[in-house]
Amino acid sequence: EKAQATMETALLLVEAIPQKLDAIVQLVRNGLCCAKDLQLGPSGIHDPSVTATYYRFPEPLDQTTPLEIAICLCQFFAFVSVSKSGYGLVTKSGWFKLKRVQRLMHMRASSSSDGGKNATSATFTSDDAINRIIDESLEKERADANRCIFVGANVLAIGLCFFWLVCNSLHITQTNWVGGLQALIHALTVMEIGLAPLLYYMLKDGAAHLVRSASILQFRDNFTKALDGKKKNSAEQLLGYETYCWIREGGWSPFWEKPATSPRAGKKTQMEENAGLDREIKQVRAFVEGLTHGDRRTTSVKAIVAEAKGACEDGRLDELSVETRWHGYFEYIYFVLNFIAFYGYMLGILTYYFDDDYLAGTYTGSLRLGYNNASADWGGNFAGDAMWTVEPVFILSTPMLLGWAKPKKVAAGKTKIE
Repeated sequence: EKAQATMETALLLVEAIPQKLDAIVQLVRNGLCCAKDLQLGPSGIHDPSVTATYYRFPEPLDQTTPLEIAICLCQFFAFVSVSKSGYGLVTKSGWFKLKRVQRLMHMRASSSSDGGKNATSATFTSDDAINRIIDESLEKERADANRCIFVGANVLAIGLCFFWLVCNSLHITQTNWVGGLQALIHALTVMEIGLAPLLYYMLKDGAAHLVRSASILQFRDNFTKALDGKKKNSAEQLLGYETYCWIREGGWSPFWEKPATSPRAGKKTQMEENAGLDREIKQVRAFVEGLTHGDRRTTSVKAIVAEAKGACEDGRLDELSVETRWHGYFEYIYFVLNFIAFYGYMLGILTYYFDDDYLAGTYTGSLRLGYNNASADWGGNFAGDAMWTVEPVFILSTPMLLGWAKPKKVAAGKTKIE
């Protein structure tokens, strides 16, 4: 019981670590790796005899420099943090959440409504819009949960492989304690395999953000006309999960978007989920019906209409469009940085398995871009370290960059996009 309490306390402490700390440690870790590659800084940080003045390691660990000690500590942080993040994606944000969403979708399956899928423009009602909003949200979260399971498995594999990087910094891989140098290469190979699908999702998410940015502006124009026009049911037809989130100030985050704590659900949990689903439906119904068929002389309906019109007229959707577009650009930047790192670290694996004579004149050897094994290994490793030093700079500066990118509001309350 004491050990379990200690473990729970440790997990709580880890969960309290700010997410930005991961990016800061990544910046420090890979910045130190670049300093090691280029032999930058005072000579003492590259001298293992300086380490020996504080603690004398056994051979071959006695070759560890003060700089490698610092790198080792940052790598150990990544081992814990990235592994925990991957495990959380697989469990709480993946499998556990998927089971909860499936339970909620089963509750919804008893409804006879098709969410407006078969409704025509003349028969589409606010009930159809409400059902579509709820059902699209649940479907999106089911897809996101499945993706989290797959992405989390890759992230978990990458995190666990940091253990061998820790050992390499301490020169443990020069022994057979953890599998030696071959185990390190296997770990790097697993990290490359885990990174490959993440590169794909960077491209996919970047394209999706750009498409969504254009859709927001198109929706703004159509929804403004629908609110001001007299065409029957035109506003309802424009409402879905995404568009509903766009017009709500602060967005809309139903409880099923949050990570789940367990895949199982007892009677009490099922009752709470059922009540939560009813509560979310009532909130959506109050807003949609107030917006489309409410008496605009009442205070509550006036507030609803003002919130919806404000999204279109006060520049909120313009800001959202610009922010979404820049998130797409950032995804492409992350792809370029990580692809260079992926390629660079791949060269280290390549040069381990094949010598210069074997690669000479082959297509595989051309991956070295004309360099010999030694130069390709060093250059690829440095390229990876450099790119993973630049990446956290972009991550940490994203709020500032988005602030610069947002359109400036003019006096008339409209939004001017440069």
